[in-house]
Amino acid sequence: MLWLAVVLKLWAEVACLAWVGRALLGCLVGRERAEYNLFWRLLDAAVAPLERLACRLAGGRAWPVWLWMGVLAAVWVAATALKVQQCRAQPAASLCRAAA
Repeated sequence: MLWLAVVLKLWAEVACLAWVGRALLGCLVGRERAEYNLFWRLLDAAVAPLERLACRLAGGRAWPVWLWMGVLAAVWVAATALKVQQCRAQPAASLCRAAA
């Protein structure tokens, strides 16, 4: 269960940072020019599958940005709480001694 918490927390962190990075790059150079940028493509490769999954779960409608970030924040908070709970139950686990 501790591994699940760590993986979910990491997934939410990477998704949030990739989405923010893609949004900032789009603001800096414009979306039309950004789509030809290598870094845009890398960040889009990290974010696009999650956006497609969210769209599929929402019945084909695109989610607003605030809802997308809210869901990722909720996943991160839940995973962090689960990790803390598991680490209190087994403090000697190697994942509990790693940097949070």
